Amino acid sequence: QAAKLALALEPKPSKKPSAKTSSAGGAAPWPAPTALRALALLRMGRVAEGEALAAGVREKVATGEIPADRDIAEKLQLFYVHCDSALPSALPFELAWAANPTNPNLAEHAYVAYLLSSDPTSAQKIAARLHRAFPAKNYHPWSLLALHASPDPRLRPLALATARKLLAAAAGAPP
Repeated sequence: QAAKLALALEPKPSKKPSAKTSSAGGAAPWPAPTALRALALLRMGRVAEGEALAAGVREKVATGEIPADRDIAEKLQLFYVHCDSALPSALPFELAWAANPTNPNLAEHAYVAYLLSSDPTSAQKIAARLHRAFPAKNYHPWSLLALHASPDPRLRPLALATARKLLAAAAGAPP
């Protein structure tokens, strides 16, 4: 079924170049189906073609040629999770957040993706940026959770002690 889907989404050859097709990885005007097509090509074993399509969509999101939203970021993340790529699976959400800095949901998805990919340092950086960008929401405990998820056992007591201080301050008790 993946092969049928990938072939159905493959552009038909035409005599004249279309304004809808792109030279940057062949990304079609619809970036979400193009990202899904990249995933289908990856699963069919056509890794180079899939990577080219995903890179085309990622570049267009990064340059602002196409709107960066959660839908496109999720589909690109699916590709990077299943691909043995050096790029982190949270990168699409970071690009989408850079394009929409007032939307904390995109950064929250990047944070979770970093935690799931065992990269607590990057998750902590995202949590700190979230805390600075949206001080009304309390993202500081997210940073502590990333510290606690760290493989370095020396950081866990530091995270727990800081969490105790935060909880005591929230309750109004002296630390």
